[in-house]
Amino acid sequence: SMLATLPADLGDRQLTYLDLQKNSRTLPLWAILRHLTNHSSYHRGQLTARLMDAGIEPPLIDLVLWAMQPQS
Repeated sequence: SMLATLPADLGDRQLTYLDLQKNSRTLPLWAILRHLTNHSSYHRGQLTARLMDAGIEPPLIDLVLWAMQPQS
């Protein structure tokens, strides 16, 4: 599988980026990937709650379901 070809230490590698205030930050890749997953889940939950508060049945917004849709 593709995962088997990745270096074992890939998640521990450091990635440097600029934050929104243009400050240089360095974090391990595993922390950045975990944040991306958590952040998107948080906002999908916010969207669902707002729609339900407005009396609207929210669509299925699970990332896995989205990924299974044919891409055009």
